[in-house]
Amino acid sequence: MPVPDPPSVAPELPAGPDQFERFWSPDGPLARVLSGFEQRPQQAVMARAVAHALDAGRTLLVEAGTGTGKTLAYLVPAVFSGKKVIVSTGTKALQDQLATNDLPIIEAALDRTLDWCVMKGRDNYLCLHRHDQMGEQTALLDERRAPLDAVARWRETTETGDRAELTWLADDDPLWKSLSVTAEQCLGTACPQFEPCFLTRLKRHAARADVVIVNHALFFADLAIGRHASSAILPHHTAVIFDEAHGLEDVAANHWGVTVSRFRLFDLIADLGREPIAAGGAPAESAWRRLLDDLRVATDRAFDALRAFHGAGGAGRTRWSPDACDAGAAAGLDLLDRLAVVGAQAREQAAHGPGWERLAERMGAMAADVRFLWRAEDPAYVFWAEPAGANLRLTASPLDVSSLLRDALFARETVCVLTSATLATGGRYDYLRARLGIDQADEVVLQSPFDYATQTLLYVPVHLPRPRDPDFPRAASDEILRIVAASGGRAFLLFTSRRMLDLVYALCGSRLDCAVFKQGEAPRMTLIERFKAQTPSVLFATMGFWQGIDIEGEALSCVVLDKLPFAPPDDPLIQARLDALRRRGEDPFTAYQLPSAAMWLKQGMGRLIRSRRDRGAICVLDVRLLASSYGAYFLESLPPSPVTTRYEDLVHFFAAEPVIRLPVADGA
Repeated sequence: MPVPDPPSVAPELPAGPDQFERFWSPDGPLARVLSGFEQRPQQAVMARAVAHALDAGRTLLVEAGTGTGKTLAYLVPAVFSGKKVIVSTGTKALQDQLATNDLPIIEAALDRTLDWCVMKGRDNYLCLHRHDQMGEQTALLDERRAPLDAVARWRETTETGDRAELTWLADDDPLWKSLSVTAEQCLGTACPQFEPCFLTRLKRHAARADVVIVNHALFFADLAIGRHASSAILPHHTAVIFDEAHGLEDVAANHWGVTVSRFRLFDLIADLGREPIAAGGAPAESAWRRLLDDLRVATDRAFDALRAFHGAGGAGRTRWSPDACDAGAAAGLDLLDRLAVVGAQAREQAAHGPGWERLAERMGAMAADVRFLWRAEDPAYVFWAEPAGANLRLTASPLDVSSLLRDALFARETVCVLTSATLATGGRYDYLRARLGIDQADEVVLQSPFDYATQTLLYVPVHLPRPRDPDFPRAASDEILRIVAASGGRAFLLFTSRRMLDLVYALCGSRLDCAVFKQGEAPRMTLIERFKAQTPSVLFATMGFWQGIDIEGEALSCVVLDKLPFAPPDDPLIQARLDALRRRGEDPFTAYQLPSAAMWLKQGMGRLIRSRRDRGAICVLDVRLLASSYGAYFLESLPPSPVTTRYEDLVHFFAAEPVIRLPVADGA
């Protein structure tokens, strides 16, 4: 949303317990602007703890049970702290929620405008230079004239250039890739559209704003490259608040890693082909095209060898070692040779303009990354290959990010507040602190104010086969039809993998007698709004919707989780972490796998009950929750919901409230 100019006078900090209690009281500022306001003592406790951490310069860990109202509990003290505060969320969907809901609520409660902004990664914003280049390509215009014309009209009216405003553009539409840039593609100050650039304007706003809303991916991308790097986006800040902080380890590992993909190389080759060769320079145009063609062939050969090593048609990650794949190692060496030749020519052209200078830098970085990945020699990293449709990525991830995070973040003067509904395990923060490298921190654990014993029902259909059974997808699909019939739609169907989502959607999506939405069909917030608007409805989604989604009322009355969210043990990074724990004499299942899965299960269940008036059922289609020796660990970690294995109890639970009855599908 467009952000007005900042106020000329900053609001005064409501310092002290009395003022905080007043802010959250039944006749306080929040109650005045929120219909159906519920006083939550835990919210005031958390707000005071966050205010103290910001004032005293302390690291703070806060597990705030669902319903605490943690978003406002950290935003209010952030707004009044007098510090430059970054708020980092787990997803872009939660960023949008803070921007469209929570910060406007605070502004209304204070009856004044605050200075804040939302920042996402570069590739979320329209690149004006790329768009201009697309307009010059008549063949592409003929092929995609209608959507490009729509983008052109939007460009004239948008304040932000954020693709989330294009509600008609699917998440995976390839058009956007041609209209945006990554950090390495961005020309920076050398770009002819630098001044009007949406990101340039946004960075300037962020530099003066009091609160900047980002997501974890952007924050850790900036942290990994260094805050003073030329490609850094985030402004200097004195405090950072991490919401949905339970996912920080994996995000940090991704951004301290190194990745080269077929598409990343193809993007570089395409950019090399777009830049005009200097008149009279070497090589000649025709010779340059041949060099690029040779590099493209070498890229295909190298990644085809990796795909063969991974296994035709296989999914997931495969651990990479050049010693285990002679063809892949040889193709990688050939790719390095081709990169060296093209890189030398790019350096020759670098004196002829900033575009070539940037391309020469990218060629050097690409060659270094390819060399590091194909050799796979650093014992501090695990190397793995992963297909993604026609693309394939070769990645190196650090085995342990705790020392990296300790040095770059937690041992510095930046104030850090970490919060989530699921941070502690067994009421302690030992697991989290060890994984993230946090040595000193204040700790708070706040229970949910909701009455799960009367508001919820936990249904586990024990007649289903186990998730690894080949019959599980079909049996799960049939059970979902029965569950949705009982709930009258109004359900989130959450899956631990995209593969399972697609499989179950194909089996039962068309058999549901209500509006059906699927992740990827539109931006996340657009899907959420459509889900709320069209009742009854059902949404198929993956782990991105397990957190940061807030839907109160009857629109969402049932959450179905396909299985316990254990990280796949055959994943190379997980394997390497488990091996490292074994070498230290620890049991990897109890030290890592179990607490991690319990955190994620709690997150998925947290989508359901968002107020004291909500009522709903959580359905876990994994018999292991009740049949395994470790099931009790999960149940102890979850809110105290009544548990049943009987479908009749689920029907009776929903029969106690007025809902839209849907027929049980034939064969369910």
